Amino acid sequence: MNIKLLYDSNNKFYAQVKYSEEIFSNYSKHSHETLNITALKEGCMEVAVYLKETQYLKPKQLCFFNPQEVHLTKNMKKSSKGYYSLHLDKKWCIKIQKQIFKKMKLSYLPISLNILSMESYYDAFVSMCDRVLREKESSSIHNEVSSFLGKIFTHYCKEIKNEIKRNENNIPLETIENYIMENINEQLSLDDIAYEVGYNTSYIIRAFKKKYGLSPHAYMINKKINCAENILAKNSDLNVSDIAYEFGFCDQSHFTRSFKRVFGISPNTYK
Repeated sequence: MNIKLLYDSNNKFYAQVKYSEEIFSNYSKHSHETLNITALKEGCMEVAVYLKETQYLKPKQLCFFNPQEVHLTKNMKKSSKGYYSLHLDKKWCIKIQKQIFKKMKLSYLPISLNILSMESYYDAFVSMCDRVLREKESSSIHNEVSSFLGKIFTHYCKEIKNEIKRNENNIPLETIENYIMENINEQLSLDDIAYEVGYNTSYIIRAFKKKYGLSPHAYMINKKINCAENILAKNSDLNVSDIAYEFGFCDQSHFTRSFKRVFGISPNTYK
């Protein structure tokens, strides 16, 4: 797998480009803190997004996963190969959106589709990724990535008038999410969470299943793995066993298995 991190003129991270000739086929249901755009050279992949019908990604198409959108991909053909993935920092995406949607109310405006069948966008995306991975100096690519993303947002984000209003029933769940993130390095149990936020365990399980299609435990593991990946991306000199311990995993092998089922490679390979 070929991986490259992108930084703007202020040396601030904004994107990660990945390419793998072989397709990893043992993902678990997960989400990312980033906007993820993917493409496939050959073959077919099943794309399952929570609360949506199953879709299929084929060559000459792009696939979008919004930040925190729970999904699962599965390789449908042994001949499938050539997997591109672009992870874009959410805050950086929001800056671009605010330049486009002047009256934007949500902190992030989601892309309204998962599969885009438009060859011109596919060609531009693949060409851009290949250039990033090929060239040693990637600072010049910033404007190209910004322009590409701006076109996607302009044409495929939901209109402002259709933004989802905040539901008061979600406030307890947000409290739980915040508590988990504040204690992301701990080995929290469901009873710990229930005691802290004042809701019974059955309510918490139902709430998470309804919103994410994940159990609270799976949600916590996913958050831990995303945080660990972010740390590894910024400092590859760190010891994997130390990171596993820092995020409350019982051992390195458990951490490695969980990491691979989200990112498709082991943390050591990622380093």
